[in-house]
Amino acid sequence: MQITLKLKLILSALRKIYYRLLRKIRMKDRFDSAFKRLMIFEGGHVIDERDPGGETKYGISKRSYPDINIKSLTKQQAKEIYRKDWWEKYKYDKMATMCDGDYSEVAIRLFILAINIGPKSAHKCLQRALVSCGEELDIDGIIGGHTKQLLLSNGHRIIFPFRSEAASFYRSLVAGRPELKPFLKGWLDRAYS
Repeated sequence: MQITLKLKLILSALRKIYYRLLRKIRMKDRFDSAFKRLMIFEGGHVIDERDPGGETKYGISKRSYPDINIKSLTKQQAKEIYRKDWWEKYKYDKMATMCDGDYSEVAIRLFILAINIGPKSAHKCLQRALVSCGEELDIDGIIGGHTKQLLLSNGHRIIFPFRSEAASFYRSLVAGRPELKPFLKGWLDRAYS
């Protein structure tokens, strides 16, 4: 009898360890997927006088990271910056694992948009998309419990409105700052991807 109980306890402990490891692997896979998609839009070393970020490499700007030697930044270093300062800091990792499928896709899109326009603006785009789906929500740029609950209940319906809100943000930005027009096509590609 005691051997059976001990085996059950051991199996229970092993099962918990297995699921914890599986969750970590899924989180890593989701971040790797998000980073690969981000790199479609963020390229090598660029110094463009028209770019408000100034010198950039892999999307990491000198303006945002003044203590980093941007020119010698490696892709792996950029990946770690994005993991720590974006994916984990704004809890896109938690958002991506709340459920599979559509919600994970929203987390990846939100991560990619936030890097370009800032987290608060990206979060507001997502909240406006939820409002356009008929939900009642304060558009405050904070992804709290209510926003997450509405995301879960809207699933795939949120993707197209979110793309539209992101594109609208970029068009409004260029309307107010015409000198940014050369960047609009790339920004819209990012919004609609």
